[in-house]
Amino acid sequence: MSPMRSGWWAVTRATNGAVASRGITVASLIVFSLAIFLSQYLVLFEFYREANVIREMSVATTTLWGLILVIVMSGALVTHELEDRTAVLLLAKPLRRSHFLFGKFLGVMLAVARGVALLSLVFLFTLWVHGGARELERFDPFEARVGVWTFLWSQVLWPKLAFVLQGALLTLLQVGILAALSVSLAAFTPVIVSVSATALFYIVGSVVRYFVANAEAAGAFVGGAVTGLSYLVPNFGYLNPAVQLSEGKVLSAGYLLWVTVYSTMYVSLVLRIASIYFERRDIR
Repeated sequence: MSPMRSGWWAVTRATNGAVASRGITVASLIVFSLAIFLSQYLVLFEFYREANVIREMSVATTTLWGLILVIVMSGALVTHELEDRTAVLLLAKPLRRSHFLFGKFLGVMLAVARGVALLSLVFLFTLWVHGGARELERFDPFEARVGVWTFLWSQVLWPKLAFVLQGALLTLLQVGILAALSVSLAAFTPVIVSVSATALFYIVGSVVRYFVANAEAAGAFVGGAVTGLSYLVPNFGYLNPAVQLSEGKVLSAGYLLWVTVYSTMYVSLVLRIASIYFERRDIR
């Protein structure tokens, strides 16, 4: 492994270990796992909509966990290392500053991915406890004309698993964009500024489509200006189709591929711009 590659991979491993070993990571995973599992007991009066509410709450809970972890951890890790001069020792080695930022981003995302995987397993188990067992009890081998395991996989497990995997992907894409923004902002600003700005990006990105729709009704000039500005912030509406998720719909492969490409390009652009300016920053 070349020195450059070993350098950013060392940053990735160190960041991943730092995030995963923090008490807030472990404690929040326990709390959010319980919140997902107990969601089935909070919908007793949602007649005929229990599954919809469970799905909506579980996806939102998983996403919220990732957002909180990224906002709290990624900015602090980068800023603190720059302030206490730990990063200076790393950057004095044959390690490009762009690789430092990329290693920080990738390390945070590896830790988040493990947490999302755990919460997704709890989500799948919750769906099974809530409705999967009852669906299996209604199995009639003569009417279905298939074996019990075929029925279990095709009619019960696979639809739930496909939805859970879809939710995990959309969560990671949203968190990935915010992680890139948080790491990039933390390279230039204090923790409070990077945390506040990252949270603001998420809030604006979640409602930007409504701003565009209202601005278009106000006139061509205003609509064009707002539409142009909307391209500067991530449109999280693409990554959080609330109606489809609450109804348990599995989005098409084409749509999931499109939002993956969109998120990857946005992350790449943010990290690239941050790397260019970070290379010029005087660090002492």
